[in-house]
Amino acid sequence: MIILKPLYSILRSVYFEKDFSFLVLAIGLFLLPLSINLSTFTLIVALGLKLIQVIFLKQKLFVAKSLLTSSVIGVCFLLYIFLNCIVQTDLEYFVNVFGNEFSPLVLFILMPLLIRKKTENIILSYFFFSGLVVACIYVLAMSFILKINFDRDAFQNIIDIHHTYLCMYLLFFVNFLLVRFFNKTNKNNHFQSITYIFSFSLIFLLIFLLKSKVSMVIFVVLLGGHLIASFSKNNVLAYFLILSALTMSIILFNQKLNTSYKNAVDFRLEIWHQSVKSIKENLFFGDLKMQEKDLLNEKHYLNGRYDLMNSDLNSHNQYLSILLKFGIIGFLILTLYILNLIEALNKATSKDTVKSVLGFSAIILIVFYIENILDRHHGIVFVSVFYNYYLVAIQNETN
Repeated sequence: MIILKPLYSILRSVYFEKDFSFLVLAIGLFLLPLSINLSTFTLIVALGLKLIQVIFLKQKLFVAKSLLTSSVIGVCFLLYIFLNCIVQTDLEYFVNVFGNEFSPLVLFILMPLLIRKKTENIILSYFFFSGLVVACIYVLAMSFILKINFDRDAFQNIIDIHHTYLCMYLLFFVNFLLVRFFNKTNKNNHFQSITYIFSFSLIFLLIFLLKSKVSMVIFVVLLGGHLIASFSKNNVLAYFLILSALTMSIILFNQKLNTSYKNAVDFRLEIWHQSVKSIKENLFFGDLKMQEKDLLNEKHYLNGRYDLMNSDLNSHNQYLSILLKFGIIGFLILTLYILNLIEALNKATSKDTVKSVLGFSAIILIVFYIENILDRHHGIVFVSVFYNYYLVAIQNETN
């Protein structure tokens, strides 16, 4: 099990080591659910401070070998995009579209520079979860003041966060808590157990209110995985009660659904169909001659679906989006991130860390199925930070 130092002690240690970039990164994660602009600004400041610390304070670029590998994979991927785009179009086009299309992917190269050792990285989670809690309380308070419904639209209008990303953050919090809840050393602490159960119920209720069907599926997957891993004859009754309550909640949730979900499925299926057709036309290297939305709009136009063309939507599926833009070659380069994570695992890695990694992976890989999360700030920052966070968690245990 990870032995965590008190938060103040970790912050104090990082401060005296003059790693100000890490402290600013923690602040940026606190701001991530609250403000895109402030979060972006703090991230830029963190990267600038890291450069200063490396040049003038002679600090290391990477604290772990796996982080170096992660950054190198990012370099290879961006280099592939550059060469592929130049071959398909020209340098001027690449420069013009880089900001909108490819600049978020630079975080795959830069984020590993900001990560520290495992016992210190935990404050990134604490700051992130604190920001998430503050965001939810703030929107709840503003909903009451403005006399509007506390729902997905409230979060979108008040703090400009799409419910998919909010649910992804909440599920990450659930995964974090589940690992600790099912840890054997915590089972005899009844007050702590009640606190965990209350937290799970509150998050489940919030996801229920946000009407995210995929998030409900992920919640069940996370909870089911931990229940199966810790099953024994002594807790059969408790498991029966939990599953009964969860089943009843899901039935009520399905009854709450309306035709908007059918419409959402219909438009996604049509977009996915057109994405697959485009992928087949440029299977190996993808199509970088136009931006993704323009490619799909052209397909919608030829197919007579002017309603979808005017909506200006992307693939709404990260797997299809990667294949559409970068082809099988680009897709294979990105799978190196998975191999890098697997390679870092070995027998010395704790079960709690493995559970955390599997939970995080399940969340990301399932959300990939319904959203292009690597194209937006809320998604790319979350994925790039916590992917490298877990790389260090694994490697620090094996050293």
